[in-house]
Amino acid sequence: MWSLDAISSQPFVFRNVWGSAASGAWIGGDERVDGQTYATSMHAGVFRRAVGDTSFAAVALPYDPAELGPRWGALATLYTAGMSGDGSAWIVGKSVSSRPGYWRATSADGVTFTWSHMDRPSLDKSFSAVWGTGPNDTWAAGAYGRLRHWDGTDWLQAGVMPAKTPVTNDLYAMWAAGPHDLWVVGDDLVLHHASNGP
Repeated sequence: MWSLDAISSQPFVFRNVWGSAASGAWIGGDERVDGQTYATSMHAGVFRRAVGDTSFAAVALPYDPAELGPRWGALATLYTAGMSGDGSAWIVGKSVSSRPGYWRATSADGVTFTWSHMDRPSLDKSFSAVWGTGPNDTWAAGAYGRLRHWDGTDWLQAGVMPAKTPVTNDLYAMWAAGPHDLWVVGDDLVLHHASNGP
């Protein structure tokens, strides 16, 4: 039976849901103006319902340290989010001052998470999906065929060239069946990556 969760009373346009067996359910989205149905893009919210809990709790995210405090460095727009196994969560978005960034959570037990902020190139294309199988195996996909792999240290650009020319179609969603077994869908295409390495 379906029911309306109490978190629905929050003034957010929820756009993402993700989670894992150990970490529970996570949701995120952009705050909306009172009486409006669109997001303001001035504040984003992330909420988590941990395993065993009966309600969602707000997640405190760090601000971009390159900004002048939390007013300008806070997460303003959440583009996409996802888990990489039980111990790693990712948010791709931009700050109030429109600087793109990654917000990353790590956990040794999948229960207690520590968040950090990472820079993203200022002219980077937007991402619409992030997914992975572990802290050293995460993928992000987005506009103009952009596909990146996180190896635990750096985000590396993946060369997506199944034919004679690179893929430039927008990519929208992905799912990983296991390490280096990735499915990505986008405009007029389905990509499958299966190998022993990125």
